[in-house]
Amino acid sequence: MIEKITIQNLSFMENKADGTPWLTKNGKKYTRAIITDTGQRNLSIAIWDENMKKNLQDALGTEIELEVSQKGQYWNASVPKKEDRVADFVIKLAKRVVALEQKLAVSANIAPAGDRVVTADTPPPPVVNTNNGVADEEIPF
Repeated sequence: MIEKITIQNLSFMENKADGTPWLTKNGKKYTRAIITDTGQRNLSIAIWDENMKKNLQDALGTEIELEVSQKGQYWNASVPKKEDRVADFVIKLAKRVVALEQKLAVSANIAPAGDRVVTADTPPPPVVNTNNGVADEEIPF
């Protein structure tokens, strides 16, 4: 999930404790950065180039967005990809739609869609007449 975090502390590790470099499964070397956020989590993130390292150093004390996940007791982070941002936006949007649908259902006295699948062919839900008993055909505008 994409989170906004404030970098409280930052450290870099070029090598493992035994002195060997950090390597991906494909043998690509990387630097591991440990970001401590204001919530005192230690987030591990792979640094692939000096620009990314400098950007993190420049962001010390500021708020940034990272894709954050937890594996057991460890927290991992990565720079959000475009797909991550889109997925996060869609999830937030879906939650807003459900909340608005529930509010609408309560105010219009209709049942919310719930788990039903809504398609372009789905007829709209019935709406309670709010014209104080005047038929739509009788309204001049």
